[in-house]
Amino acid sequence: MIKLYHALIVFILLCTPSWAIAATRIALVIGNSNYQQLETLPNTINDASAIAESLQSKGFILVDGQGQNTNSALQDLNDEQIIMAISAFAERAQQAEIAFVYYAGHGMQLAGRPLLLPVNIQKTSLELLQRKAIDLERDVLTPLDGKAQLIVAVFDACRDIPELNNLMQTAKHRGFVMDNYRGLARIEKSGKSRVIAYAGAPGETVSDGTGQTHSPYTQTLLNEMQAGNPEIGNLFRQVSSQFQHQYGGQNPEFSIQGDVPINRFYLSDNATPSNQQTTKTQLEKMWAERENSSNKNPDNYYATHCPEHIGFWQQSAKQDYAIAQVLLGGCYREGQGVAKDAAQAVSWYRKAAEAGNGWGMANLGWMYANGTGVAKDAAQAVSWYRKAAEAGNGWGMANLGWMYESGTGVAKDEAQAVSWYRKAAEAGNGWGMANLGWMYESGTGVAKDVAQAVSWYRKAADLGEERAINYLKKLKTKH
Repeated sequence: MIKLYHALIVFILLCTPSWAIAATRIALVIGNSNYQQLETLPNTINDASAIAESLQSKGFILVDGQGQNTNSALQDLNDEQIIMAISAFAERAQQAEIAFVYYAGHGMQLAGRPLLLPVNIQKTSLELLQRKAIDLERDVLTPLDGKAQLIVAVFDACRDIPELNNLMQTAKHRGFVMDNYRGLARIEKSGKSRVIAYAGAPGETVSDGTGQTHSPYTQTLLNEMQAGNPEIGNLFRQVSSQFQHQYGGQNPEFSIQGDVPINRFYLSDNATPSNQQTTKTQLEKMWAERENSSNKNPDNYYATHCPEHIGFWQQSAKQDYAIAQVLLGGCYREGQGVAKDAAQAVSWYRKAAEAGNGWGMANLGWMYANGTGVAKDAAQAVSWYRKAAEAGNGWGMANLGWMYESGTGVAKDEAQAVSWYRKAAEAGNGWGMANLGWMYESGTGVAKDVAQAVSWYRKAADLGEERAINYLKKLKTKH
């Protein structure tokens, strides 16, 4: 007896659309807090985490220290880890639209060079400090130069570092340091296409926001990021203006270097004038490609597509695009591109289902049928399968047929099973075709008719349904 395995419904793309590659936006977010020899900074981890979450919501893919997708900011990196993270990020930045770097932590300037301080920075000698410090131009910006269409680098650094006062005074008397070490010196070279933002002017220390959740600068940046989808240059103009209006005391600055066309780059990829209407079109294209795809089990689908498209799907899902919610649910269920989280998968399927999307309904039914991410509940599974079927979803019809055939969550009724398998088959669903063929072959719920069985098996086989192909082989052997 054939059993319809409750297959997770997925969207199968025949190829990766060119727009997905072109619109790639990646971000490397670092928060250094727990310094080995310097004062701990209470808010930098909070700052980095919040920026990471905000960037994800805008469609950016977060990258970890090995160049892989991640869901969080990097924390407490030493000098080697920062260098490795930048190198891996530079590789990922090839052909990206925007590569966004954010750093919160200690920073300083030395002999006109802006330096970021890793958590293993040494305070005992100037030579050791110089050896461990990260040169902002040489080690961060130069490796990224020319890789993405636009580099955005934000440095909320240069908190007060009283532990270095004695060292800097001694070094200054010896002629090694000729300027104020506080603040970040400005970049001497001009990159090809980049926007660089600083929380304070050269020579200024910046506030960590003691007693608050975030530093004043990062809080202002978050407010402006969440307020809408500004053009990148305007984003930092607004940050500087709003900071002075609300806080004062330090002078945020930013510079635009190289060729950065006005109104070309926006914080959210669908905020540009040319892309404002494209999200719906892009997702509809994905839907159409899924409709034209085969019924083969796409075992590698999520592994292939979630890491590449997760940022776009997350952004679109949060904007209530149901197709993206279903896709994002699949990524969470499989743990591809995001940490595996069946409860999150259920949450996204439910949002899509409650918006009237048949795929969301059918997937939510599957989660209830299998007790994945939610308490197992056959009655709820039947309810959602039925809603999906009534919405015209072939998978919902086929799964509802199985519930009737097996008597799971509903009174066993083989005639009803045949009816729903037929509806699924007529809707183009390969599972429905294969199961309807078996019902004819076995005479279950319908008069036995091998010719009808072969007919439906062939239709399913033409769609790539492997079970139907196997049943045809068995029938050929029998006859």
